[in-house]
Formats: sequence, structure tokens, C-alpha cells
Amino acid sequence: MLTGRDVEILKLLSQLPYLNSDWIWALLPPEVRGKSKPRFRDALTNLFHETNTQDRGAYLNWPEQQRRNHLFRATPSYYTLSDAGRRALVRMGFPTQSDLVVSKSLGPFSHGVMICEALSSIRLGLERHPNLDFVSMAEVLNRAQSEEPKLSVDVCWQFSKGGRVHRYSVELEPDFLFGIEHLVDGKKTYRFYAVECEHTNTVRAKTLSRHSYFRKVLAYATAESTKAYRKQWGIPNLSVLTLSPYPERIAQMISVVEDVTAQTGSLFAAFKEMPVFGERLASVGPNSACIDEAWVSAQGHKHFLCHL
Repeated sequence: MLTGRDVEILKLLSQLPYLNSDWIWALLPPEVRGKSKPRFRDALTNLFHETNTQDRGAYLNWPEQQRRNHLFRATPSYYTLSDAGRRALVRMGFPTQSDLVVSKSLGPFSHGVMICEALSSIRLGLERHPNLDFVSMAEVLNRAQSEEPKLSVDVCWQFSKGGRVHRYSVELEPDFLFGIEHLVDGKKTYRFYAVECEHTNTVRAKTLSRHSYFRKVLAYATAESTKAYRKQWGIPNLSVLTLSPYPERIAQMISVVEDVTAQTGSLFAAFKEMPVFGERLASVGPNSACIDEAWVSAQGHKHFLCHL
């Protein structure tokens, strides 16, 4: 039989599909998770191993992809919600829609982990700021009466001086979308962010028909100039945050933003380095660095998400 703590674990993993035991422990309130971390890990193990349940299976899955990292034995286990776990939440009347993804796949395991840990870092950081509140992607889409986090924009670019102008219709779908509610002198102000976790995506391409970070930035810049996000998402502003585990890739992406904005106008874009659990890298564990530490804009300025 599921305990209250078990239910909260399932609810958390329905919102953040890839989390390891340390992140789950950090994100749950102390009164829910209990005082003993070893016993908490035992509870996770039981939710994974126990298959004789009223919901016809174990409540958690253990992604096999984590074995590919040579550090996986020294890393807390990652878990995902199983079909039985989803059935249990439905049976108890809890929504199972993710705060991250409505229809989009999280992609490769390491990319999915990066997305979930980035959002977890933001949520942990905001908990320590009583004047700040987290606005989830689900809330944004519900207000806009939209089912998918997509922006439809028409982009154009001239790849060579005197050459023809290339045109392409792009459906922008960020890895996740969120907002921060700032309470200042009794007044609420909102800032909204589209987050891109860039791990293996091509940075530059010589055609708009190919997926690349360049095409994303061009689409975001177009959305900024046309304010497409106001009509399609119902939000007053939008900044683009990019995370990558590789400093050299960040430098290349900053160059892309500089090239695009030189022709299209302003676009607020900021960057941050973030380790990822993948084939060569290991995540650093629960942290609030996405809120506590500075992001660097394409112009080299430092920006903190907790500040307006």
C-alpha cells in the first residue's frame, strides 16, 4: 500500500520525469521525506522492485541508459515514473501532466536529465526567496488556452552578401518555459523565460531547413521583434536562457546571438555552464545555481534571475 511519502514521490516524478534519489530528497519538504536519507533511498528501491501492487506493477522505473556513464556506480540512481505509477496517480485523482513537457519528447537520456535538473535547480533556488514565486509552463499554457508550448514564426536570413534570402517557417518549442513572479512593494511583476539545454545540437548550419542553435536564435529574435509570444502564449515578455556543459560551445553560441541580433535587433539571451549526466560527464547533485549564480549575457553582462 502506498504511503503519503510514496504518493508525493510519484507526483514529483510526474512533473520532473528524470530525477536521481538525491534530487528527489532535496525537492521534497522535510516533513514529507522524513529524517533518514538511507531509509528514504530504501523507500525508492521498494517502489522500483515491488511489482505485486494494486496498480499491476512497480511504481518506478530505473532507466538503463544510466549504465552508459562510467561513473554510474558512484552516482545516485535515477528514477522515472512507470505506467503503474501513472495509473496510481490517476486512480487517486492527481493530474499526471508534466510541468516540463506536454507533447515533446525529452530526447536522449542525458538531455532529459539536464532539463529536469535545470528546472529543479530553479525551483530549489526560488524556495529561498519569499518575494519570488515560480510560474510553471503548465500555468502559462493554461492561461493562454494552449495545449502545446510552441511558437510559430516565419524566419529569413541571407547567408552571403548579395546572395538570395532564405525563408523558413519554424515551430519553436523550448525545452521548458517558466516565469518568475516578483513581489515588490506590494506589486506583482512577471518575467518569463524559454530555456534551451544545448548538449549535442548543431550550433551553426548553412541552411534554415536543418535543426541548429542558429535557427532557434533566429526564430526567437523574430518572435521578439513581432512579439509573437504575446499572442500565442499570452505573456508580456520573453528572455532566452541557454545551458550547456561545454564552455567552448557556449562561446560559439554567444557568437551566433551576436551575428543574429546584429541584423534583427535586440534579443535578451543569457548563458550558463551546467554539467550533465551523460557519457563523459556527471551532474553535480542538488543545487540552486540557476538562481544563486549569475548568467552571462551575449554582451558579457551578469544577470541574476532573482533580480528584475
